Amino acid sequence: MWDKLVEIMTAVPLWELMLIFFAKIVEVTMGTLRIILINKGYRKQGVILSFIEIVLWVFVASRVITGISEAPIKGIVYSLGFSAGVYTGSRIENWLAFGRVLVQVITNSTIGIELKDTLRKEGYGVTTINAHGKDNDRLV
Repeated sequence: MWDKLVEIMTAVPLWELMLIFFAKIVEVTMGTLRIILINKGYRKQGVILSFIEIVLWVFVASRVITGISEAPIKGIVYSLGFSAGVYTGSRIENWLAFGRVLVQVITNSTIGIELKDTLRKEGYGVTTINAHGKDNDRLV
């Protein structure tokens, strides 16, 4: 049994496993950012990322699929790379703040205070400014 495990673990050079792992991280991260860019209206940048993403996928997936029955470790490393890519993509998205939205609301003071309190309870950041409208005080 141990011989079989050692054979599986050493059937592929370490550099190839590292290449599969890190290329998959880059590919999945690009996919995450591509979706966000397209949703935000940055279609050209999204198209460029999609091209690079699919080129990486074709070469990495073909490398994994070729000989996977002899070296199933490739599939495991590929899967780990996918998971790490999802995590990395989400971290980069938070850092770049593509998913952040600024909303400006002008309302009367009573409703504004309720809205502010509700949003803060839900974990959103809220900044308020007291303003004076034509007829009433407002909360911006």
